[in-house]
Amino acid sequence: MGLRDNIYKVKEKFFKPKAVFLILFIIILALVLVSRCSDQDTLGENEDLRPAPAVENSAQQDDSADLPVIDPSADMQTVFDGALFIGDSRTEGLKMFAGIENADFFCAKSMTIDKVVDGKTVDFNGHQMSVYNVLASKDYSKIYICLGINELGWVDIGDFLSEYTELIDEIKSLQEEAEIYVELIFPVTKTKSDSDKVVNNSQIYWYNVNLIEMAEANGVKYLNPDVPLLDENGALNPDATTDGVHINSEYCKKWAEYLAQITY
Repeated sequence: MGLRDNIYKVKEKFFKPKAVFLILFIIILALVLVSRCSDQDTLGENEDLRPAPAVENSAQQDDSADLPVIDPSADMQTVFDGALFIGDSRTEGLKMFAGIENADFFCAKSMTIDKVVDGKTVDFNGHQMSVYNVLASKDYSKIYICLGINELGWVDIGDFLSEYTELIDEIKSLQEEAEIYVELIFPVTKTKSDSDKVVNNSQIYWYNVNLIEMAEANGVKYLNPDVPLLDENGALNPDATTDGVHINSEYCKKWAEYLAQITY
């Protein structure tokens, strides 16, 4: 056996096992990375595996037997006396159709939490005003916030929660005596949910879970006032909407009546 053969056998003895170990290490690392990637939440894909929304009101339980009976033509006005509603086009529907006469509404189509926080102005009783102008204009007894349907496609839910927290902090600063209510996002119809990768009930559920945690962390109440709007499957009742998302006039009244009951 020559010198060359000895060198070859030494290389084979020491380097071949190292090569096998290196290949095994690379395979294991690749499997770990693939596993971690599959665990990441992806909008409109694995979010569909989440269970249907099932949360309770922190102000009142959803059992109507435990709620005060309120005459929607009279007592509802008392409950909402001196209240402010902040929201998007869904809240616009509440403003137009629910028959609430003695509350203020800061809302607009396509409104999002970042627009509110950034000082976007809307038509408020005939004047262009930001939410800060409104909050500084008078004292409110209750403030209802209903935002989130337009933010479902945001890349990072953390941005949504951060902006929401900033709004709550501003409200606390300017309205120290007001009761603040965070309304959870209403579901959409099953047909809408099944056909939309962004605006679907799995994503809404995920946002609502985080809204609850955010509200509790900030010491404010969260509400789930969608009970009279849902079908037997927990989705928005098709009779309550014409487009699968927005609430029609009949069900806006039901929304307002139930909201009055759980914040009486």
